[in-house]
Amino acid sequence: MKKLLFCFLLPLLFLFGCSDQSRLTKYLSENRYALYEGETAGCKIKAASVKREYPYNADGLVGELSTLFEVTVILEEKVDSPKLSFTVNDKTYGGELSYDTVSGVYAYSCTLDLWEESVTFQVGAFTVEAKRVNETDNTDLILKALEANESELLSSYGTNVFLGEIHLRLIHDDKLYYYIGLIDKDGETISLLTDETGKVLARRGG
Repeated sequence: MKKLLFCFLLPLLFLFGCSDQSRLTKYLSENRYALYEGETAGCKIKAASVKREYPYNADGLVGELSTLFEVTVILEEKVDSPKLSFTVNDKTYGGELSYDTVSGVYAYSCTLDLWEESVTFQVGAFTVEAKRVNETDNTDLILKALEANESELLSSYGTNVFLGEIHLRLIHDDKLYYYIGLIDKDGETISLLTDETGKVLARRGG
């Protein structure tokens, strides 16, 4: 009898197991869900795991998502054509860094879904271990908190159900924060700053 009951419940658990995910997940057009930081004398590295639509358009519509690992490098002394490399699961990634003359940083990106506790980078003569600063991926937690306050956040738009796209970006500035951009199909944007639990700390627009 117990075996029959288990066999009956198992497909139900499989069927409804995904129902815990926030309804707003399908509206994510950008999700920066992991941050890495590390430095040594003369070299500082910040990196992020990101899922982002391509091509990138803030038009209220969600396009096909690409998974990227983006790295920025700050060198005390400018170097001609510096190269970066790192290894994940016995596979080596890297290449020549591009230089942004406006921000003064070097950059590299590749297609990679990374959730390691740390990554060791080689930039020329520099070896830098960058550690993940967030212990957990709070994407669903933040979206559920947003969903719980959806009608209140959207009241000025005359609706209580969001239909558009969401930009979700993890930020580290002593503490962890989340920037949330709610963009509807008319181009109207609500910008939110929340803590790790999804509590709104600041709001602009709407």
